[in-house]
Amino acid sequence: MVRRLGFVVAGSFLVSVLGGCSSSSGVHAEQTQVHLRGGNYRVVAESVRGTSHSLRIFGIGGGPSFAEAMGQLRSRAALMQGGAPRALINLTQDESTTMFLGPIVMAHEVVLTADVIEFVEGPAPGASATARGQ
Repeated sequence: MVRRLGFVVAGSFLVSVLGGCSSSSGVHAEQTQVHLRGGNYRVVAESVRGTSHSLRIFGIGGGPSFAEAMGQLRSRAALMQGGAPRALINLTQDESTTMFLGPIVMAHEVVLTADVIEFVEGPAPGASATARGQ
């Protein structure tokens, strides 16, 4: 009986050590409302990307950083260049997890993608009827 109890305790210990559970939420919400009408903008870059990667071995290690991906995206979007104000639009967030050797090694990635617009005075050169709000 004692021997059987020892096997149960040892088995429970191994299951808890080798099997693990982890969860993280990648939900980030930020909303700013800007009216894009009357040809007051032009697209200066499309599909600009920012990424963050992480690696976990036996569940040890951090997760990808939304802040790192956003900082990289803002840097690549060159929001402070040019004379006119710029903004990110059509922002998307993709997350992926890849497992190697079962759940022993896990690679996580966050990818942010956005278009960059620049605000202009009056109708933008070559602005379509849609961009002019018509």
